[in-house]
Amino acid sequence: MRKHKDKIELIWKAFAKGKKWAFSEIYNQSYDDLYRFGVKFIKDDEQVKDIIHDLYYKLWQNRENLSTPRNLRSYLISSLRSTIINHLKKDKKGIVIFDPPEEAFSLESSIESDIISDESRIINNKALYEGLNTLSSKQKEAIYLHYIQEMDYKEIATIMEISLPYTRNLVHQGIKKLKESRNKFVR
Repeated sequence: MRKHKDKIELIWKAFAKGKKWAFSEIYNQSYDDLYRFGVKFIKDDEQVKDIIHDLYYKLWQNRENLSTPRNLRSYLISSLRSTIINHLKKDKKGIVIFDPPEEAFSLESSIESDIISDESRIINNKALYEGLNTLSSKQKEAIYLHYIQEMDYKEIATIMEISLPYTRNLVHQGIKKLKESRNKFVR
């Protein structure tokens, strides 16, 4: 684990000094995670790609002023989340047109792409889908970050800008709702 952290730190320092190989390494290691996260907010693939590239451009432009993040993946996802929210709030002229709705974050595309089409799992899949529809946007996002992105509660709290106890509660209550939904279908 320490070797990985040292490698990331080395790459980040080279990136801060303007080394293009380091920028490419950061890009290649993080793009897929950022894309999967971005499409949870915005369903337009091209728009998500544009926002991610804007994020990378801003990183490159500000590289000399950025401190080395403790966790690069969390830092980039948190940055993308802020960029998306800012993008959703503004139109092309920079005027705030709306606040992103509570239900902006969605797990539906994960379900559609990740559910195995095995017929023996149809009941569980339907229960999962129905259960996900009962979750709040924040619960969906916290569960996605914890179980799909495999982040710990502290990382999730940082990304979502919420307290650690609230993060644990979101995941716990979300899982509880999913289990309740499953139990309704199994009976």
